[in-house]
Amino acid sequence: MDTLPTELLRRVAGYTSCSTHQSLSRVSRRIRAAVIDWAVYKAIVDNDAAEHHESNSESHNTEDTDVRESEATTENDHSDGGGQTDRQRVDPPEENKYGLWKWNPIASDIPTAICARYAWADHQARNLPPFERFTDENYIKQFIQWAGVLVARRHPFIAALSTRYLRGRSFSLDDYPATPTTLYTISFCRSAALLSAATTPYDTSLLRISPRTRVAADDPSLSIWWSGITTALHRADVFENNGMHRPFEGTSVPRTSHAIDSSFAPPAPENWMVERVLSAFSLHEVCVRTIGVIGYRVRGLMTCHGGGNPFANRFIGGPAWGDSGPDPRMIKPPPTAYEIPFASFMELPDPYADDAAAAFVWCHLRTMTTRTFIEDGPWMGVYTYRGMHEVDPLMVDVKFRVVDVPASSDDGGNSNSDVLDIAATGLDGIGDFTLYGRIYRATGKVVIKKTYSWEAQNGQTWDWLAFMTPFGIVGRWGDRFFGGYIWLWKEDWYGDT
Repeated sequence: MDTLPTELLRRVAGYTSCSTHQSLSRVSRRIRAAVIDWAVYKAIVDNDAAEHHESNSESHNTEDTDVRESEATTENDHSDGGGQTDRQRVDPPEENKYGLWKWNPIASDIPTAICARYAWADHQARNLPPFERFTDENYIKQFIQWAGVLVARRHPFIAALSTRYLRGRSFSLDDYPATPTTLYTISFCRSAALLSAATTPYDTSLLRISPRTRVAADDPSLSIWWSGITTALHRADVFENNGMHRPFEGTSVPRTSHAIDSSFAPPAPENWMVERVLSAFSLHEVCVRTIGVIGYRVRGLMTCHGGGNPFANRFIGGPAWGDSGPDPRMIKPPPTAYEIPFASFMELPDPYADDAAAAFVWCHLRTMTTRTFIEDGPWMGVYTYRGMHEVDPLMVDVKFRVVDVPASSDDGGNSNSDVLDIAATGLDGIGDFTLYGRIYRATGKVVIKKTYSWEAQNGQTWDWLAFMTPFGIVGRWGDRFFGGYIWLWKEDWYGDT
């Protein structure tokens, strides 16, 4: 093969699997120089997708040595030689056979070593192991090194996660020794999958994790967690002016896995009054975990009505109700994970990067808490009652603006302001409303008061406690006695899937 033209070698390599490509790259220096190329890696990914991946797929190396060896051959004459690989042949499940990765990031301006990482991550995603492996600690450790990044880049394996791999007892802290940092990536993937899952009316099979789990993943369990959070914060609001704005979560966030894990404590009932457990990470993670259940429930409600108006008996003749019903946007299902352009506002780490799981946790904050992002285009969203049992017509035309920008802010509040005062107007099934509150840029906490126009005179407001997550503004409204969940997203997130 050494005598073949470089272009022909690359063409041949592009039709191989990742593991075959790695073997080919070790044949000789000349062949390695030819096939270690971004275009080859892109061809491998695209051709694998076109063929619905090889029927004789290789199982996973739990130590992830193959991707390390692939990078080593990019820069050196030898592999790093770590670990053993399991070459047992298995037939992939039917639901693993999905198509082209439309948002494949491999391109000429990406370092070749990074292209190799994405190609190997794609290979892993298209060859997911049997369901039982998802409770294996070693597999989960390597899964989180690439899964969150690929979900954020809208890889089609989200469909496999939503149809098979996020049911039953998988992803429970009681089923394997998951760390809190690991849990965040799992929660992100699970919520993205739930947002994109096909639903049937009142189908809760995707919402259960385990009856023993300490990690709430269904409506009743999440309600208990949020009750603890709102109890602590509203107690502070009673005994201290603007207690809701106190930085329970701190004024900065931990940036390493060890620091993140140390800051985490579930806001379980026994911890309700312990201020130190309300860390930024604990609150942010529960918001990310909540969003999937909200979206799945709301989408299921839409499905229940066959695409018609699920709010036909609510607020008929109200301020926002025309002769033919509400604004069509008010009965539109939330966006799926295939529609949300995560990569446009997340500074994503590379797959298999050092401490990639920790870097993934906060990679959205710098962009999503800027004045430019917040004011750029209208938002819309949903709020629920009684946990997630009742939903009103959606909020639309929510137009935020940053007010009282500090005079010292040279960039209009984009980077020099630790706290942004925000205001907005909007419309929902009840009528016009205003929002006023703050975004704490260091942690992503969002505290808002919602006031309907006719309630302004009597001083009635509705408190929101939320966080800026990769899915938008997610949190809880009301108090521990009455309230529900809220989720705001950008209207322009609906796009080509």
